[in-house]
Amino acid sequence: KLKLKVNERKTRISKARESTLLGFSFYSDKEGYQIRIAKKSLKRIKEKVKEITSRRKPHSLEQRLTLLAPIIRGWVNYFKIAKAKSIMQRLDEWTRTRLRMCAWKQWKLIRTKVNELIRLGVEKIKAIRYGLTRLKYCRIAHSPILQSTLTNEYFCRQGYVSFMSVYT
Repeated sequence: KLKLKVNERKTRISKARESTLLGFSFYSDKEGYQIRIAKKSLKRIKEKVKEITSRRKPHSLEQRLTLLAPIIRGWVNYFKIAKAKSIMQRLDEWTRTRLRMCAWKQWKLIRTKVNELIRLGVEKIKAIRYGLTRLKYCRIAHSPILQSTLTNEYFCRQGYVSFMSVYT
């Protein structure tokens, strides 16, 4: 009656666990079937965040956080109906690591790295030791020195909208 054509490539009959619909997938537990975020949707949001937090982009931390905020809010609000607390926590951790790498790259010079670490409350000797490090960006972002100085609270003060804060 509606004269709609059925796309045979997209239309199929399958089990709920094998299906995805509008970015969601399904799983069963003792309560019945539950909704979760499909792997393809997670891959897409990671690509967007990766694009914004690319170290090749000359954006400041504030600009990156401004660009991230509407993307994170929109994505989380769309997928809020899924059970995804642990996924949101992992995405937050991953995003903050990428932001730490961007900050370290922006500091460029050893003198700047040392001064920024001292400004963030690190002892002068430790700041010099880490400023002279040859660790690559990802390794230094996971180091205790950056995790204790560029903390979650630091990023919140800078304006970071976390996945978890929007999800809860």
